[in-house]
Amino acid sequence: MAAQTDDADRRAWRPLLAWLAPHRGPVAVSVLLGGLASAFEVASLGLLMVLLSVSDQGLPERLGPFSRVLPLLRGLPPDGQRAVLVALILAGIAIRGLVWWWSASLRERVGAEVQGTARRRVFERVARAPMAWLDPRGAGEHDALILRETERLSRAVTGFVQLAVVAAMAACYLALLFYMAPALTLAALTFLLLTAGTIRLLRRPVERYARRMRDESRPLAGAVHETLTALKLVKALGRTDDAVERFDAADRAYLETQRRQRGALDAIPPASELCGAIVVLGILWLGSTLLPLRGGGGPAPLLTYVFTFYRLLPRFLQLPSTRAALAADLSSVPVVDAFLHDPATAPEPDGGRPVAPGPRRVALERVRFRYAPDRPVVLDGVDVVLAPGRTTALVGPSGAGKSTIVDLLLGLRRPTEGRVTVDGEDLASFAGDAWRRRVGLVPQEPRLFDRSVRDNLRLVAPDADDAHLWAALEAAAVAEVVRRLPEGLDTRLGDQGSRLSGGEKQRLSIARALVADPSLLVFDEPTSHLDAESEHAVTQALARAAAHRAVLVIAHRLSTVRAADEIVLLAGGRVVERGDHATLLARDGAYARMVRRGVDDLESDEARAADAAP
Repeated sequence: MAAQTDDADRRAWRPLLAWLAPHRGPVAVSVLLGGLASAFEVASLGLLMVLLSVSDQGLPERLGPFSRVLPLLRGLPPDGQRAVLVALILAGIAIRGLVWWWSASLRERVGAEVQGTARRRVFERVARAPMAWLDPRGAGEHDALILRETERLSRAVTGFVQLAVVAAMAACYLALLFYMAPALTLAALTFLLLTAGTIRLLRRPVERYARRMRDESRPLAGAVHETLTALKLVKALGRTDDAVERFDAADRAYLETQRRQRGALDAIPPASELCGAIVVLGILWLGSTLLPLRGGGGPAPLLTYVFTFYRLLPRFLQLPSTRAALAADLSSVPVVDAFLHDPATAPEPDGGRPVAPGPRRVALERVRFRYAPDRPVVLDGVDVVLAPGRTTALVGPSGAGKSTIVDLLLGLRRPTEGRVTVDGEDLASFAGDAWRRRVGLVPQEPRLFDRSVRDNLRLVAPDADDAHLWAALEAAAVAEVVRRLPEGLDTRLGDQGSRLSGGEKQRLSIARALVADPSLLVFDEPTSHLDAESEHAVTQALARAAAHRAVLVIAHRLSTVRAADEIVLLAGGRVVERGDHATLLARDGAYARMVRRGVDDLESDEARAADAAP
């Protein structure tokens, strides 16, 4: 177990140093300032020894290693000597505090900057990761990586800098102690090394529990995220108790491990104090008998030595405890580093070509697609042409591949075989985000943010003026709804647009798609939440939108697809039928059988039964 821990630590050091590399200047200054703070404290301790030696009979002839200070004070009366020494000691303490604050501020600033950089890079990596990597993972896992792991990485950075600062401070104290009594200091160091070994043994459980806490935080984060994002559904299903029990089980496991880690940490200070007391008492005995201080000078130099050593002791003992705290967070460094360098999370390369505004002809050409080499084929030789000024309706049972086609059109996935083209050019040759900004997507479940109506509309076109926004609202038959809101365009919509009904949210989502004047409009069940009157208004809006751009409508309501220029019926990943409503009726195939049976929901059991009927 110990060997595994050391190996894990070694793997973490290189990426940790890489995170620190851009901040090497502030880190070096922080370490130097820590040593300087110790130097001022050491100087104050030396002056304190001189102050203790001042008497009305004058200064002693010798004062061990601080004898050089005596000639500077001999011309002053005893009270003047004391006043000068007190002033110098207070000045040293004040400067030491200022320097220490400066060192700590630099350390915390470096930690905050590293955390900000790490969070931005991890968030961007998650946001740009391929769908194949995102699909099997829950949002709770992403939340834990973006928030918790990067916070621990930041603590590891500040812990490393603090470790270096403490080491620099300990080095200053050791330099003075070696100067005062080399042999005695060597003996004291022997005791201290034995103490450090004891503390190292106590550190092992802390590291073990830290790894368990990291592992157990993920199911806890997942339980919180999944429940809160679907709280209404959980309540509607009457499963609140189950959600609470799941959260409570994950939380109890995490808290129990946290309690044990804190118990292991709490065992370190009393053990350190006991070891420290043994060392200090041993120094007093050795310094007064076997290993006297260099230059003699009576009890004052020995007391100063002990006092200096006592100031060194917490610094020295702080090294293993700081190292233990660092080890608790160090495991997150390779986790973040591995994620950022994992080829599976790298954005899929694109051609980088810009996409000019205007109508575009988009086509799927002999497209085959499967989600993984060992997964079944989802699309098999699909050809679909989306031409400007025409509306194409994509229908078929659930699992036919309709949503996959949308992902392919957006460039979120790449065909296994065949290609998606824009005006005859492979979609892969264009810049992905630039193309997606030219596609107006209206998802089946409209996603609105807790911002104003104006801000929600401008998500796709940040520079759109109010006249453009109102034109889009009119086209989507939702302008009157917005006018009735308390503050019009400035009204906040609440969490996920809670101020609006389902149909109103759908129409506002359509308006948002129209604001960008896209080259391609994709509607995924655009009328699924609308009543008959709103559905008619939206259908008219779709017809107007298709006047100069390509429109794809994915729908299962027959009333939505009747007016399409072409209806493409998918089944089993293949195109079964295509044509307009009248042509398909005349062909008397699966589509016609569904219509004759009066089916409006093309994904219903009745529709599948009609399709299967002879």
